Amino acid sequence: DKMPLNFRWIGFIATCFPEAKIIYCDKNAMEICWENYRIDWEEDGHEYSYDLQELGQFYTMHFSLMNYWKNIYKDRIFTMNYNILVSDSYTTITKLFTYLEMFPEEKVEVDLFLKDDFKQTSLYKNGFIFLNKKHPTD
Repeated sequence: DKMPLNFRWIGFIATCFPEAKIIYCDKNAMEICWENYRIDWEEDGHEYSYDLQELGQFYTMHFSLMNYWKNIYKDRIFTMNYNILVSDSYTTITKLFTYLEMFPEEKVEVDLFLKDDFKQTSLYKNGFIFLNKKHPTD
């Protein structure tokens, strides 16, 4: 789930579900801020994203809180970098599966549900098949 406010719930999730493993996908700050700025959020709570100065302050708070969570829940948060995920999917996903204690077959099919320009396209890279399509519930 890429909702920008989900990181706030990590402490709650970790407390309520002691065995929960959290996956955090880190991305370039400018990319994250631009994506949030250009989206017309339908939900309340994203007002910070309509002002670039507030968005920068929000990202700084997000970055600080994520560092706090990673320090508190060291082994429970798996951090992967988005650019490395895209450029070296096989290695990143293999590490993710190891963290999750999942050991899939040699070739894995991964469905990515993306929006906008990426609908109905496919990409084969690094031994994985990525099917980028609209999620059935969208």
